[in-house]
Amino acid sequence: MGFAPFVEEFVSALTEGDPRFVSEIDPADEMYSFGLGSLRGNRDAAAILYFMTGRQIADTVLAARRWRFENREPGTLLDFASGFGRSTRFLARAAAAGSLFISEIDPAAVAFQESRFGVAGFASGRDAEDFDPGRRFDAISASSFFSHLPAGPFEKWLHRLYELVNPGGLLIFSTHGAALLPEHADWSSGMVYLGRSETDRLDPSDYGTSYVLPEFVEAVAARVSEGKAALHFIPSGLCGHQDVFLLARPPHLPARPPSLPPFPRGEVQGSQIRDGERLTIDGWVEAERESLVTFLNENRALAVSRPQNGETRRAWSFDLPIRQISPDAVLRIEASTRGGTVRILAMGTLRPYL
Repeated sequence: MGFAPFVEEFVSALTEGDPRFVSEIDPADEMYSFGLGSLRGNRDAAAILYFMTGRQIADTVLAARRWRFENREPGTLLDFASGFGRSTRFLARAAAAGSLFISEIDPAAVAFQESRFGVAGFASGRDAEDFDPGRRFDAISASSFFSHLPAGPFEKWLHRLYELVNPGGLLIFSTHGAALLPEHADWSSGMVYLGRSETDRLDPSDYGTSYVLPEFVEAVAARVSEGKAALHFIPSGLCGHQDVFLLARPPHLPARPPSLPPFPRGEVQGSQIRDGERLTIDGWVEAERESLVTFLNENRALAVSRPQNGETRRAWSFDLPIRQISPDAVLRIEASTRGGTVRILAMGTLRPYL
């Protein structure tokens, strides 16, 4: 599918102009479709969100792998529950030939990635006990997979994937933390499971949306590893949203904690068009390091806000004349850290508000 030139420019910057990068998105890709729905059907905005998220997930996986294999060759990597390759396409740029594998429950998604990214794929199936790729891997990544499982399948899949990690290897996975569930819930079991998700292909009793406490994950990880593995918890470590867990299998457990790229967090709190002439937007940003908030018209910066230092969470705001902005131009607000990590706080066009 083709996108506007500014999207191509965005992707080129995201990939450092790598000619090997495959930007094709399968029409059945639910991660793109979900973004398309949340962005009022704007294909270009959905593409920017899709590619940026894929790059950020890949950066987190690669940083975790560098930490675990600091003085060794990183070896093989399995991108598990990889969908249609939102992050795989970025991992493929960094992987040595023959070292990257993928697995997905949808055979069409496996075939798409094999043909487009040159990776070897395995169908995963519904039950953890039946998943047998015929080999082990030095590292396995399962981003946004355990964040959809009920308690029973959560433990079974964590056990199975841990079994498939080579000694001295690493299992990387993400979960929804309790802070992402605004409604009141019973946390006595350490997990809250809701039978809904962005897909309609899978039974919601098997694949919905789960929220877990770190203590729940710690207990499950201790059981599946018989207390021998080292578990590291990075709150909001995946794109500034989901929590990240790194389960290092012995021997040679790391002597130092992981250092993953810290993503800024934040959101828009209010926006309005005043007197039909001026657009005002305000919100907050939270970052471990100094941050900037940039308001972009497609890829051109309209304004920059440098939130006041002194507190972890800081306010930002913009006030701009709308006559300078086309009603259908894709606008986005990004928060960025001095270390270079970026998160989109808001994106869309003015058209719905005019």
